[in-house]
Amino acid sequence: MHEMSIAAGILSAAELASEGRPVKAVSIVLGELAGIDDESLRLCWELVSENTCCSGASLDVRYVYADLKCLDCGKVFPLRTNRSLLCPECGGEGRLTDRTDMQYIEAVELYDDHQA
Repeated sequence: MHEMSIAAGILSAAELASEGRPVKAVSIVLGELAGIDDESLRLCWELVSENTCCSGASLDVRYVYADLKCLDCGKVFPLRTNRSLLCPECGGEGRLTDRTDMQYIEAVELYDDHQA
């Protein structure tokens, strides 16, 4: 289960960003083809963040869907709605863009000093 190591990495980055202050939420971005199960990731997040400044913080996941780019005409089109590797514009071959397996932390939201 590689989600545990991913959750641990998110925790390390969030702790560093928060400088030990209580964290309310961590927002991450995952590419559609990153191969990360968000339910497993959330469970792992709860486990690794226990008794840390991130304890109880929500893990908000935003997906970036896979796009294809036509090798012939250059049109970018979504894999999700097309489910074909052929360009809907010209019928040329589409290749996956580099957004498919991305994963990064978008934001670390802290409690206000009086809300912790």
